[in-house]
Amino acid sequence: MQEIADAFINELETKSHIGSLLSEASFSLCIRSDDEEIHLLFQNGGLTVYPAFSNNCVDVLLAGSKENIRSVLMGKERLRSAMNTRRVKVQSTFRKILFLESLFILSNT
Repeated sequence: MQEIADAFINELETKSHIGSLLSEASFSLCIRSDDEEIHLLFQNGGLTVYPAFSNNCVDVLLAGSKENIRSVLMGKERLRSAMNTRRVKVQSTFRKILFLESLFILSNT
């Protein structure tokens, strides 16, 4: 899971056109697969891996198998399509889901 998150972060950092999207973003994302959990923090125009939050309160929860999460994060499958086919589960506002889907597609690693 960590390598998937690192690859995603590296890709976002190399694509300058994504920076404008990230400049206004400020929320936390928890990616859960099997027994692994990665917390990402979108803040100040950047994205970082963050230690588990003490109160388990995150803005977005993305859960599924590693393969399905990798496919979504790397832009190979649209987030809402994966949600509709129940390959991943997302708990968030519709606005954040659309934001993440755009981000995943634009990063397309």
